[in-house]
Amino acid sequence: MAGFLRKSCLKVHPLLLQSLEFTIANGHRRNVLLQADVGLGLLQVKQHRLGLHIPTWNNLSCTTTAYCQQFLTRSSSTQKTENEFRRILKRLDDAVRATGRITHNQLMAVFSQVCDMKVATPNQALLLVRSCGSLLPEITHEKRSKLVHEIWDRLSQLGTVYDVSHYNALLRVYLQNEHKFLPQNFLAKMEASGIEPNRVTYQRLIAAYCQMGDIEGATKILEFMKSKDLPVTEGVFNSLIEGHAKVGDMKSARGILDVMRKIGLEPSFETHSTLLCAYATNGDIQEIKSTLDELKMINQAIPDKVYLNIVDRLACNGYEREVSEILENVKFIGGSLQEAINLIISLLTKGHDKSAFVIVRLFTNLTNDVTVFPGQDINRCNFFIDHIVQMKMPLDKVCMYMDELKELGLHQSPYIMGLQCSLRRGVEYKDYTLSMLEMMHKKEIPIKGIYFYPLMVFEASQKNNQGILNLLKAAVQMKAPITNDMIKMYILPAIEGSTDEIIQELKEIGIDLDVTLLTAVCRQEASKGNLANVYQIVEDYPNIQVGLFRTNICEGFVKNPDVHSLMKLWKYSLFHFEESESMSKPEYVGLILMNLIDAITEEDGLRLRPHLELLFNSFVDDGIVISANKFRRIRTMLNQLKLGGLKTDLAMTVNPDDGIVTATGRVNFSAKDLENIEQLESNLQELKAKDGNYRPVLRRLIEACCETNKTEKALNYKAEWDDAGYEPAAGILSRLIGVCSLNSNQQEALKLRKELKAKFPEFKLDMVKYCLLIEGAVKESKIEVALDLIDDIRDYGTSTDNVERRVFFLLQNVAKGGHLEEAKQLTHKFIDNNIVNSSNNVLRPVVTALMNKRDMENALTWIQECQAKYGFMPSFHDILVHLINDGDKDMLQKGMEFSSSHHGDINMLYDMTFAFLTTGKFEEAKKIIDTPGMIARPGRLHWYSEKCVAERMQEQMEKLVEITKDLYNCNRDNLYFCLLQLYAKNGDPDKCFQIWTDMQEEEVIPSDRTLRYLANVLKSHGRPVPYEVPAIIEFASQ
Repeated sequence: MAGFLRKSCLKVHPLLLQSLEFTIANGHRRNVLLQADVGLGLLQVKQHRLGLHIPTWNNLSCTTTAYCQQFLTRSSSTQKTENEFRRILKRLDDAVRATGRITHNQLMAVFSQVCDMKVATPNQALLLVRSCGSLLPEITHEKRSKLVHEIWDRLSQLGTVYDVSHYNALLRVYLQNEHKFLPQNFLAKMEASGIEPNRVTYQRLIAAYCQMGDIEGATKILEFMKSKDLPVTEGVFNSLIEGHAKVGDMKSARGILDVMRKIGLEPSFETHSTLLCAYATNGDIQEIKSTLDELKMINQAIPDKVYLNIVDRLACNGYEREVSEILENVKFIGGSLQEAINLIISLLTKGHDKSAFVIVRLFTNLTNDVTVFPGQDINRCNFFIDHIVQMKMPLDKVCMYMDELKELGLHQSPYIMGLQCSLRRGVEYKDYTLSMLEMMHKKEIPIKGIYFYPLMVFEASQKNNQGILNLLKAAVQMKAPITNDMIKMYILPAIEGSTDEIIQELKEIGIDLDVTLLTAVCRQEASKGNLANVYQIVEDYPNIQVGLFRTNICEGFVKNPDVHSLMKLWKYSLFHFEESESMSKPEYVGLILMNLIDAITEEDGLRLRPHLELLFNSFVDDGIVISANKFRRIRTMLNQLKLGGLKTDLAMTVNPDDGIVTATGRVNFSAKDLENIEQLESNLQELKAKDGNYRPVLRRLIEACCETNKTEKALNYKAEWDDAGYEPAAGILSRLIGVCSLNSNQQEALKLRKELKAKFPEFKLDMVKYCLLIEGAVKESKIEVALDLIDDIRDYGTSTDNVERRVFFLLQNVAKGGHLEEAKQLTHKFIDNNIVNSSNNVLRPVVTALMNKRDMENALTWIQECQAKYGFMPSFHDILVHLINDGDKDMLQKGMEFSSSHHGDINMLYDMTFAFLTTGKFEEAKKIIDTPGMIARPGRLHWYSEKCVAERMQEQMEKLVEITKDLYNCNRDNLYFCLLQLYAKNGDPDKCFQIWTDMQEEEVIPSDRTLRYLANVLKSHGRPVPYEVPAIIEFASQ
């Protein structure tokens, strides 16, 4: 039979043809890429026909799709980058508008984005160039000039096309930065680039000559402008004033104003400001006063900016004594406050901090107007502190200014602000930050442990453990409180060695070894997964409360499932637990077990399943029980993690006093826990005799009768409830529906459902009762009623979470009862109404019932219908097993063709391999695995391995490991791990240990998971572990 299975005929995949069509539609470049992929695909087909090894078809079939996806992803990524860039540009623009300055970090953020995008529009390039001048007062002139050259060259490399506006902007930056350059060379560079200079270019070249004191060069350009009939504006005259002043000819400088008036150009404040700055350059305070008086006499309000410009020149040219006199005129009207702040920053950058602080003192005259200092009515000088820290000003000066700021009322906590500014600038300011902390400590300013966090973050990123410990010593010396977070996040990871060595190191540093610290150590070790170390500390220091780091223990178990140590910790915690009315020991155990399950993700669930099984068995062995109430919740959590198979093991841990767990996972409560019906009936008669309110007793009677399955009594008491005129209760109606359905009283159950729907339309009936109603309707051949009930579920909803599980059991019961057509209708109805999603589990009951009837043809027909409509093939493996056992070759051939057409030849071969293994035909299975071109499909192999473990098919699992030894790309560790789980389930530690030997012989390297699990198994059986259990990998670093 296996002979014809090896004759797998693979055809050229249709997506290859689609890729050719895509090529034609999308041009030459993609054509080249796709032709290479198609050529590779044809080569693979030829290799197959020659009997050579076949690589997987996945890469071949997804060529076009992958290329399109890559293109779309790239487009999406580009769009996201562009949006982010727009936001950064807007922030930059807003900063310029609001304050007249930007920071170096803001500029570099824009420049970095441009470099990443590898393109810049002319406007973006212009913005970057212009930003390298006076808009950057925090950087020196030399650095600004260097930066603008870097940006210019980089933008040129990116292909940015410069025009005359860019060159003019560059000239402006040169002037603002007082950059030395040759104007004739600049013009030559423009001509070489094919850029024609305009009026602005010549004006700024004149300004450049004048800034250097070269009046002759400026005159030549001015004459050239006249020859070209280019207009001479006020800016040219201002430059000439500056040029004459530069060479000390102040008479000619002042004469420029007369020249301007002669040609009909009245000097503006800008011109007067230029003249005043010229006087300030030479320190001529008398001429400054005289000129200012002239301006005042012509009834012109002098803007603050004029005074600030004068102060700038005075300070920069060594005339700081005159600064205070000029500043007396400053009123901070309009936007001049930001101009003053910009001047302060600029003066600090140039080293004139005394003059800068003279301006700062003026802020004391300002009112607490939030429009002046938005959000800084108390701490007005954050900018000043930030900049002196950025400059790394000597700390004695910093201390002096901070003390004065506080005395003037300009800042409430300048030292804290300075420390924040230093910390924000990172590792380059590490030494400066520590020096500032020492200064604060000397001034008896309380040092907080949080101040050391940023420094520790950097040291941790550099893996400099000694650096972290040095910071800790400094913190201890400064009497900074050491927080648990600091110990957990930075200190403990920095101390290498055993737990004892960690504690000893902390003692030597000078940290008090109290319960809080030990708890932090335990919390850290638990989070790492070192549960054995945690137990050692707890054993040595009995005052530690394990409950304080229960969550960390759960996290650690997820990383390193050390069942043995976990049980020790939990038994220790349980030993010290004191029961109360609100919490019993079984409740407490259930709670910590819930915490553990809650810490497990669905992704981790599969990996931890065998360890959880060992844990539950350890509970049973040690006589530890959980409450039935917690069992229900844990059972639901396991279902959500797709670990429902562990419910049987979990059920063994339920407290016998609470009840007995059935095979279906339900708890049957002991009779002693139920209300005594006779006592309740006696109470009822007594209350009736006294004409009292017997509603609570009557309700408890109905509930007790429902619990004990006494339907008639429950209905009679319900009638009595109605006769008494009591308000209907949704809970009672719901219970009665359940008990009536359970006892085949379908008519009464539907009547109660109708009443519930009418009186409580918002009430959600649970899925158990819905399923009982639907099943009862089907049994009475009322399929329409059953379908209507499904519509009710859709319209009104249900209170049950695990709907799919309930639907599965309902369909299973209906199909087993011989109502196959009804089961099909119900299946379609549930899926079409979106009550459950289509899945193999939901679609399986019909196939199972048909197989039990030996109706393989209709079973296969139903599978084909499910595949066509929902894309699933429920119980297809079971069908193949039945067909092989029956020897029905015709139906088997039909099933194989169906599998091949929908899942491909490789998957079809795996279907047959697993079917042969299940039926014990191991030789046939081996022949299929040995088929030329057969490759490992990890998902398929894992599915069958899990099936073997779940169903304890030990021989089949052993044979699967054996026949796949030479299978290409097969993960042998995964298969051995499943076999290990199976041996552990069967309680055979010798065979578990033999796996370790077999893997060595086969030269398979066991994973950490396999070694840890084997260690747990050996420990649980009291066997020594002959190897070192692998260290924990830090998941966060991965």
